[in-house]
Amino acid sequence: MNRIICLLVIIIGLVSCEKQEFDFQGSKAERSLYSNIIDDDFKIYTYLPANYNPDTEYPVIFLLDGNWYFEDFVLELNDLIQGGQIEPSILIGIGYQSNIDENRFRDYTFPQDPEYDIANGQADKFSQFLKDELIPQIVTDYSTDSSKMILMGHSLGGLNTLYNMLQTNSPFNGYVAVSSSIWWNNGFLFGMEEQFANDTTDLFANVYIAVGGDEPPSMTILNEELIERLNSRNYNSLRLESEFFTGASHSQVPMIGFKNGIQSVLSQ
Repeated sequence: MNRIICLLVIIIGLVSCEKQEFDFQGSKAERSLYSNIIDDDFKIYTYLPANYNPDTEYPVIFLLDGNWYFEDFVLELNDLIQGGQIEPSILIGIGYQSNIDENRFRDYTFPQDPEYDIANGQADKFSQFLKDELIPQIVTDYSTDSSKMILMGHSLGGLNTLYNMLQTNSPFNGYVAVSSSIWWNNGFLFGMEEQFANDTTDLFANVYIAVGGDEPPSMTILNEELIERLNSRNYNSLRLESEFFTGASHSQVPMIGFKNGIQSVLSQ
């Protein structure tokens, strides 16, 4: 399903209709997690919903760029849960102890682009870290629902989200990709998508893709092309929703995209 939303309408709606906000409930924590695979320390942010019960299995949302987005999105998630719009869920923000900009280029991109003078193109190792180190730790520490493991990211984080979606052994089944940097390395992701379509007959995933209308053409055109390609495959198990936010810039899309996206993938 494709939806076009005018940002002006959203803004007018926020002004004229008071948003329903709820007192923050649940608990937050931060910790450091060392990765043997990447040889670096990650900052892991955790949110447990109110009345967390170890006998109940919860969806888990893995949010990339946790340093930037965890504190804002956890408030949105709290309101969605308290308002009954989504089921209680665990939120895991994946961040860095230092060198945020450099490390996200290292971890979120693939393949390596020699035009950049910083480490890049190691999304394969980052995916291995997610699958073999982070997720097992989260599953050990908390009560999780393996059928509702969601990866969510913006910009390079959106690119990494789509990269993981196209892995045949991905541990995730829900993907929220907002303003994804599909332009990386001359649109290498399109070759991955073509190879995936040649190698498999189905894509078992709930997917949400969004982009803003005031983003550069390298964002809007390539994201729209990917949406068209995925729809053309007619995968029986793919549930894809997309939104185009008219008038929205790259920095205006993350929160509305994350909020709409998590509702989309958890309701499919």
